[in-house]
Amino acid sequence: ELGDLPLALEQAAAYMHEAAISYEAYLERYRTRRQALLARSAPRDHPEAVAVTWQVSMDRLRDECPEAADLLNVCAFLASEDVAREWIVDGAEHLPEPLASVASDPVDLDDAVAALRRYSLMAVAEDALSVHRLVQEVVRDGMSDDDATRWWECAVGLVHAAIPTENIQMAPAAWPTCERLLPHTRSVAGRRLAAGSAGALLGRILDRIATYLEVRAQDGEARTMYERAVRVGEAALGPDHPDVAGYVNNLGNCLRNQGDLNGAKAHLERALRTESALEPTGPQVAIVLNNLGMVLRAQGDLSAAREHYERAIRIDEVALGSDHPNVAIRVGNLGAVLHAQGDHEGARNHHRRALDIDEAAYGPNHPRVAADLNNLGTVLWAQGNLPAAMSRLERAVRIFEQFLGTDHPNTVLAGRNLDTVLRELRG
Repeated sequence: ELGDLPLALEQAAAYMHEAAISYEAYLERYRTRRQALLARSAPRDHPEAVAVTWQVSMDRLRDECPEAADLLNVCAFLASEDVAREWIVDGAEHLPEPLASVASDPVDLDDAVAALRRYSLMAVAEDALSVHRLVQEVVRDGMSDDDATRWWECAVGLVHAAIPTENIQMAPAAWPTCERLLPHTRSVAGRRLAAGSAGALLGRILDRIATYLEVRAQDGEARTMYERAVRVGEAALGPDHPDVAGYVNNLGNCLRNQGDLNGAKAHLERALRTESALEPTGPQVAIVLNNLGMVLRAQGDLSAAREHYERAIRIDEVALGSDHPNVAIRVGNLGAVLHAQGDHEGARNHHRRALDIDEAAYGPNHPRVAADLNNLGTVLWAQGNLPAAMSRLERAVRIFEQFLGTDHPNTVLAGRNLDTVLRELRG
């Protein structure tokens, strides 16, 4: 927890020696009394305490380059490593002056970063800025509550500005950015529950990154983030705001993935009430109807699931067009219900339509296309067309492995389906 800062390690070693305590005991004291320990003196040949040494550097920095000190303040609320320089630039509107103007000028931003490096308060590797977590703690400890709130809000604004705007579920190109933002999301979300504009931004951050975590099959942390998004959104926007309805819908879908069908249904019904009151035949209503259909299907109520999917398809075809990727999702889910009801020909036609839409929208190499291929392959297997089933499933596995990895549940499921078909082909 002290990292690799020599002065901090030397101070810790001296304290443990003089107090005759173990490393574990020191860490326990550090976690509960950090400020007091950092303020204590180091060995006699190095008398400045860690906190005092950094505070002197920060005071000098503030006099020499106040915008650099402000940059340090906002970085104190992000994760300690890998702050992309472009995030500072793209999120300049969320920063106060003079830092906002500095962030908008590459040369001025370089000067601010250089000043922080001169005082050993920041490290830089390519486009990534890093501030040691002990430095962050000392910076935060020196702030008033009002200043801490202000700089935390700036950090929230930077993370929000960096979140990809694409549909994260359908945009693999956005996933590396989401992965990079994950520790910064954890950092800003761990500070406080906020109302107002910063709370609204934080709710959107949590919802978007939770969606990414779901894509990566990290449902436990996704659920925690969705739950936090709902609480933050309710505090900032009110319980009936459309953004909150979206968070509630996504939480319900996550609960379904975890097997909590009753919890999922309750959340989705709440989301449907809100969305229906806002726009009864809008695409958001179709999204919730689709997700409710998935819960009903999992509960074995195939007729009700089919009704929900058919209603969602009708809404989306009118609102978005018959070839929209959202229509493909609903059509594919309806195909799964038809399959379960024994209508294999109807199921095959629906999965074929979903595949055609998704290939036209995303190209032949995309996770949604792989899902369609897996669904189509299972229907072809049920119809006894094993060679065609094998061809679709092999392609599905290759795509899933490329985008999601070999251990992802979607890859594993498609692989099992392929193994079943191969065993039957071998006789």
